[in-house]
Amino acid sequence: MVSLLGHYLLPQKSHPLQLIHYIQFFFFARWFHCGTRTAVFGWVFDLAYLAKLLSWLTASGDVMKNLLALFSLVALLPLFPTQITHLKASTYTEPCGMFPPNNLRFPVDPKKGQMSIGVFNAVLRKINSLIPQMPEMVSNSRVKIMPMWDNNEVNAYATIIQAENNPGVVTQQRVIAMFGGLARHPMMTVDGFALVACHELGHHFGGYPAKQDSFASAEGQADYYGTSKCLRVVFAGENNVQLMSRRAVDMSARLQCNHAFPNSAEDAAICMRSAMAGYALGTTLGSLGNTVEIVKFNTPEKEVVTATNTSYPSTQCRLDTYFRGSLCPEPTNQPMSFTDANKGACRQNSVLDFGARPVCWFKN
Repeated sequence: MVSLLGHYLLPQKSHPLQLIHYIQFFFFARWFHCGTRTAVFGWVFDLAYLAKLLSWLTASGDVMKNLLALFSLVALLPLFPTQITHLKASTYTEPCGMFPPNNLRFPVDPKKGQMSIGVFNAVLRKINSLIPQMPEMVSNSRVKIMPMWDNNEVNAYATIIQAENNPGVVTQQRVIAMFGGLARHPMMTVDGFALVACHELGHHFGGYPAKQDSFASAEGQADYYGTSKCLRVVFAGENNVQLMSRRAVDMSARLQCNHAFPNSAEDAAICMRSAMAGYALGTTLGSLGNTVEIVKFNTPEKEVVTATNTSYPSTQCRLDTYFRGSLCPEPTNQPMSFTDANKGACRQNSVLDFGARPVCWFKN
């Protein structure tokens, strides 16, 4: 847990000017998780975080950084008696990862034609500016996007930070953390990276079904929200017809998108673009194991679940979900619901079954 938090809060390349930001997190970011747990001794977590902070500050042996570390220790230690006198149970949320835990790491390498930090930040800035337009079910919700370019991990996370700014007063901040290692994966595309951010927003806003004892929508539901709602908002107004006329599009995706949106060439183009973003994530996910998994639009997953799977579906099933979300013509201004499985979504065994959540993970 502490190791994950270290990756989550502190970049692998240090810079003294970021000290204030990390000290701010000392006060603000104490409890994380995707399931629900109880932390009785919150101050132990603070001690672990402070140790990580001081380790980061002193790593280079730089005299100035060591002085900053000493100053931090002197300034922060008096706070611990206050923490200890307020021992109480508190709920926190672990991050929900885009992918299962993996050991892949992609550091910056200018020779490999990776996504640049400029593109990385531009994608996240655009999505951040569009969050108010996303279909939401959480009233007065706020989401903070944390760009973490220097983290080489191939993943991204959604979580909720609980902040006790005043004794007894706890506020919540919804967060998605986007890692540079995922953006630098050789199979990742710019649109695929945008879909990752949409998937993480889907954990916050994707609706039913949700993970057990969690704030978060299920993995498959977050995938479905990503293409059926979020990406359509992101891609709107970009002259997608012209854009997709210059890009390679899988023939199955092209035919089915034209069938799903026969009266709008622009909507059909957004469908194709979203489907190909899903294909980028499918191929990326397929590369995480010891053997490469091949995914295709015309070879859907054959498994039929007897109960909804709220964890990670198979790689092919996730591509099927991205594709189905792309095909669903339900309007983006119709939000999904955490209580009604059918609200805002295409239904199985209906005229819009081609855009419904696949049976390889979802049981209606």
